[in-house]
Amino acid sequence: MATSQNIILDKNNSFTIRVNPWDTSVFEFTVTEVFDLNYTDEKIIFKEIDRINLILSSQLCCLRHNSKDIKAKKSLLANGFYVAENSLQANFNLKKTKTKKYFDFYLAETKQLSDLQVIAARDFHYSRFHEDPYIDIEKAKLRYVNWITSLVESANCWIAQNQEEKIIGFFAYTVDSDIININIVGINSLFQGYGLFFFSSMMEFLKARGTTAKARFSAGNTDVLNVYAGLGFTFSNSLIDYHKWYTKP
Repeated sequence: MATSQNIILDKNNSFTIRVNPWDTSVFEFTVTEVFDLNYTDEKIIFKEIDRINLILSSQLCCLRHNSKDIKAKKSLLANGFYVAENSLQANFNLKKTKTKKYFDFYLAETKQLSDLQVIAARDFHYSRFHEDPYIDIEKAKLRYVNWITSLVESANCWIAQNQEEKIIGFFAYTVDSDIININIVGINSLFQGYGLFFFSSMMEFLKARGTTAKARFSAGNTDVLNVYAGLGFTFSNSLIDYHKWYTKP
């Protein structure tokens, strides 16, 4: 299944589901995602989610939902899902908030890929898969290694370096109108003290490209939370990533 399927049972009960080819490739079993969950009848909606997942031969189903929805939390937990990760949406007004540039950014080149892969494998500890105790942590790391490889190959990975050309950190973003979505940020653990300077420089870099920056990050990543708070980010949309196994590997 290459595209999403919109499942509409009636006007009050619907969801969208897709196979995630990226995660399926990394974990070597079928991973599905459910989103846009809307329901009034718990029994029929979760029965249908299970039915479609079985048709797709899903082993693991992922679902991200607003953490304030207590009704959905109760329903999800009662129907075999469990909490894998809590995350927060961070928002930054690029036009009104003052930051300062400490580093220049350059598009990463193939010659820097191996160093970036080391950072991706070694220095990322938070994600819905890193934090799931039932996931092979090495596969979770590989997911980030593959991601950074794809970003470099598609010329969408920006890096900062010190005078010795050692990578301090990297990031990637996409633009939707004047909204900048920061998709990934990584700081080399050898330069952890540079985090605030890196993020400040990143915001300065992005000011010419949009009016608002948004980033979603794990609530467990207090280092990033403190940096964002220090820069003047506001926080919204607390989310929970739920997982459900149909067949554990």
